[in-house]
Amino acid sequence: MNQIVKQFSWLLLLFALHSFPFKLKAQAILPSFWDVDLVKYPPAGWKHYLSAGSSTKVYTSFNYYKSAPQALRLDGTGDYVQVQFSGVADTVSFSIRHTGNAVPYQGTFTVQESTTGSLWTTVKVFDGSNLTKVHTTELVRLKPASRYVRFYYTQKVSGWNISLDDILVKPAAPGPKPDMQISWKGKQRVNNEEIQPGNDTLLDLTIKNTGGKDTLIITSAIFGGTDALQFVVLNSLPLKVKAGSSATVQVRFRPLGAAGSRKAVLTLLSNDSLNLPFKLNYNSIKGNLATEPVMETTTFNWVQSRPWYLKLNIIAGKAEKYLVMLSKVDNAVSPADNTIYERGMVVGDNRIMWVGPESEVVLDRIEANTTYYAKLYAFNGYGGFENYLATPVGTTSITTTGLNPGSYYSGIAPSDPAFISKLQARVKPHYQVDYSDYDVTIGEEFEAWDTTGGKEVVECYYSGHHHTFKPPLKFDTMSREHTYPYSWMGETNKDSANYSDLHMLLLVHQNKANSIRSNYPYNKLKTVDFTFKGGKLGKDSSGNMAYEPRDEAKGLVARCNFYECLTYHKQAAPFLIPSTAGGNTRLQDQAVLKRWNLAFPPSNREIARHEFVVNQQGNRNPFTDNPNWACYIDFSNMSHIAGGNCSQTTSVPKSDIRKVGVYPNPARDRVKLDLSAFHGKPCTIRLYNVLEQTVLETRSTGSKHEISLNGIAAGSYMLEVSSGGSVAIETLIKNP
Repeated sequence: MNQIVKQFSWLLLLFALHSFPFKLKAQAILPSFWDVDLVKYPPAGWKHYLSAGSSTKVYTSFNYYKSAPQALRLDGTGDYVQVQFSGVADTVSFSIRHTGNAVPYQGTFTVQESTTGSLWTTVKVFDGSNLTKVHTTELVRLKPASRYVRFYYTQKVSGWNISLDDILVKPAAPGPKPDMQISWKGKQRVNNEEIQPGNDTLLDLTIKNTGGKDTLIITSAIFGGTDALQFVVLNSLPLKVKAGSSATVQVRFRPLGAAGSRKAVLTLLSNDSLNLPFKLNYNSIKGNLATEPVMETTTFNWVQSRPWYLKLNIIAGKAEKYLVMLSKVDNAVSPADNTIYERGMVVGDNRIMWVGPESEVVLDRIEANTTYYAKLYAFNGYGGFENYLATPVGTTSITTTGLNPGSYYSGIAPSDPAFISKLQARVKPHYQVDYSDYDVTIGEEFEAWDTTGGKEVVECYYSGHHHTFKPPLKFDTMSREHTYPYSWMGETNKDSANYSDLHMLLLVHQNKANSIRSNYPYNKLKTVDFTFKGGKLGKDSSGNMAYEPRDEAKGLVARCNFYECLTYHKQAAPFLIPSTAGGNTRLQDQAVLKRWNLAFPPSNREIARHEFVVNQQGNRNPFTDNPNWACYIDFSNMSHIAGGNCSQTTSVPKSDIRKVGVYPNPARDRVKLDLSAFHGKPCTIRLYNVLEQTVLETRSTGSKHEISLNGIAAGSYMLEVSSGGSVAIETLIKNP
């Protein structure tokens, strides 16, 4: 009799435990490895916190990562990387270095472990005694009870950041005792995971004993929770599974009553010492629609607003999940039942910005000076069984700010004869973002926005072409365009700030915009030879080759060019319009840019981009804040124009465009040039890569010339032949 009472009491305890609502947490299945390839989308069980002031989240230079493409950058006290895993871990290995120039390292960086995720124990300390400037692989042993590992910047000292890469949590080796591994529909499941069978009635589990010797014995398999009576285990227990073998636990869903959601918790007891008990949360559905959620009071508010960035906070809890719609107009469309929505979808005038549990939600593709309306909808269900509450459980709106120069230009006026020198002194000091970090800074953090299927979209500034890609952003289809071409620059060091300045670099299509524009000047075209969406190459009214971007980019490229000249011009390294670097392709008329600058003032998207770059570099583009200031500068010699003059022009002679023969093309080792069009006059021959860098320069005095391509990487190049006022431009393909 006492035994019966004990068993009944145990059943009541299980039922009570499983009747309370539960929160699900993603867990990694061991072994779990992260090589920091996708920072925005870490693997299951992984998360990170990086300081809001960080200029970038990763290092992409080969000096700073252990393995391509990048390493994580931690540069603030409290920055961390954390992983929660299921099962017993043996060790965690990782590669680490500091990035400071001085030695020894100053600061403290720790590796910590935890059983709960809230109380942490330090297992490794890095300081000046053991942290070097070279990536070193470290190994730390973990306790069997630990389920979390955290890499934590305990004390940041200015001048020293941490580069972290190739993190691997290894499982403990199987021992003689049984180790229970549970799979459903071919996928391994972790303790406390929710499984979603829809309206399937066959819910069988596969139980595998991965232990080294002993037999696994399932002693109890009991359903608890609100709908426990509608789920049943058909096996006779105990169920024995030999080491290395598998067995099936037969589970059936037998729904009763009205259609809707059914929830229960299956608890498995066994002689597995690592999973006591092992629980699976079943979320099944009778019919074709989950139970509709009830109306609830939620906290749905803005927690951060910038011209390029918005963040919402959702605190609710009654519904299974929530959906956020964002729009520039206050006309939300109610989501439709039995419909799967995902972030990035467009529904009417609305974009879906969140589908999931309560959370903080970062909104992308935000513009300055714009009012946004957000609606929060509650729903239950998944996989086509969704049931949405038609009335939003939360609504809110906000208007983003615009240009915010504050006192940045204090003491500077365009009427001042010292206007240019004062303005240059104000804008030139700034933080340099490496050229190689363009993708993970402005590329992924500003330019890219979410679309469906886990993909993102970026837009070509010149043409308006939309490029869809699976993160991370790679520079194959898209490229970083120097709006003020590299070949025009007085400073030719590609590691210099003028080469990588975000105020001047724009994202464009590589083959159909960047390569086509090359280093031709901007102008309105009279005849068009090539068109790609809104971008065109052809001849202007003077017969010169020129490139004309779409209207949306004309004012922006003008302000980019003005900024580059103002910021970096000096006598020894001139940055002028037109450039004095030589060659007919550098003959940019400043009057064209000044017309575009005033005709196409900064859009809200350009303003948002400007403020984002200000946040990254710490300096502003004066011509975005004050477009008319360009009228007070003669960019042909960087002199002050008293009173201003935006019709100022520079005499640009008509180009003598000629043709040369190039064969073979594509080529592998050598290429022959027919220079008959230059009638034997001495010619300068240059080959430019897609980054506008000169990879070959030579001279010729005859009608025939041959150049070697040895040592030149495979790819697309621009071949320029010039002599006096005559020029020929051809595309050359180098094969592997």
